[in-house]
Amino acid sequence: MGKEPLTPLIEDLVQPIRESLRSGDDLTQAIQGNAQYAARQVMQRSNLIAEAKDTGKVRIIPVYSDLNSE
Repeated sequence: MGKEPLTPLIEDLVQPIRESLRSGDDLTQAIQGNAQYAARQVMQRSNLIAEAKDTGKVRIIPVYSDLNSE
């Protein structure tokens, strides 16, 4: 969630995550927001997946997991 400069390869991975952040989000909200953002991006980038969702053949469900939970 920081603004520190990153290496170019890491920046390519982090930039889409930064685009999903909202001012004032805590870490959990940022993680949830990123999952929702990623789900929207899948449909925007793939007409095939968007069409399958629209026709009910596929459901897009944004999820996240806490690796520390049991």
